[in-house]
Amino acid sequence: MKKQMQGMIYVMLAAVLFGVMPLWAVKVYDNGGNPVFLSFCRFALSLPLLYLLDRKLCPHHERAAPDKKFFLVCITYVLTPSLLFISYTKIASGLATTVHFIYPAIVLLLCRAMFRQSIRPVKYFCCFLCIVGVALFCTVGEQVDGLGLLLALLSAITYAGYVAYLPASHVQETLAPFQLTLRLNLGGVVVLAVLNTLMGTWAFGLTLQGWLYTLLLSWGTAVGATMLFQRGVQLCGAQNAAIFSVLEPLTSVVCGILFLSESCSVQIILGIVLILAAVFLLSICDFRGKRQEDMPA
Repeated sequence: MKKQMQGMIYVMLAAVLFGVMPLWAVKVYDNGGNPVFLSFCRFALSLPLLYLLDRKLCPHHERAAPDKKFFLVCITYVLTPSLLFISYTKIASGLATTVHFIYPAIVLLLCRAMFRQSIRPVKYFCCFLCIVGVALFCTVGEQVDGLGLLLALLSAITYAGYVAYLPASHVQETLAPFQLTLRLNLGGVVVLAVLNTLMGTWAFGLTLQGWLYTLLLSWGTAVGATMLFQRGVQLCGAQNAAIFSVLEPLTSVVCGILFLSESCSVQIILGIVLILAAVFLLSICDFRGKRQEDMPA
């Protein structure tokens, strides 16, 4: 039960870090950046730090060669931001985020259909509450484009594949944490370099302040949040991690209201309440379930 709770906390911390990312992203955009270039830098600037941490903290850990399972994890990990950021050019970011965050439901389906995992009814209910809550963050009347919707949906599918397959692949047992994140982010650098070239979004003319915000965002998300999430998935499982990670858009909305003077409506408040209710309900049910399992017969 202790490991389960630790995993939940790690995932929630990761979600908060990811959710704060738009605050720093706005600063980068104001200093000459753009979403696709920032996504490239997010991966690229993390590589030196991850390499040093790996050599310093895991000097004797065997560095296994990548196998098919790792490449499958890497593909789903790398494709997600690429698809999502392209969708931002087609539809409003709020709508794209809403579509992307149906991925917890897809995770549950994958866990059930592909990995034959049992899923308690309460998780379906919590997942439903989360999706409705995120949907309420979307402003009615935003521009809709079929290709943009498809790309956002594909980003949900690829990220669901990453979350569901990461613990099932056992790559975390063969690679040290820093090694795994280093290799995944290296894959992200390659794909996003190609994407920036094709879209003409290179923005190396950032101001010094812009580069500092970019570095802060990179180390906070591509290193800190990513590793917290990976460890959380390992401890509490893909199903719980998918639902708890919906705290990310909630954090973004709250930060926008508090720090960016964004509007707060009854619709948004209701969305926040539904997501918090889902997280609280799942936490209580999991805690009680584990406590009953630990009780002597």
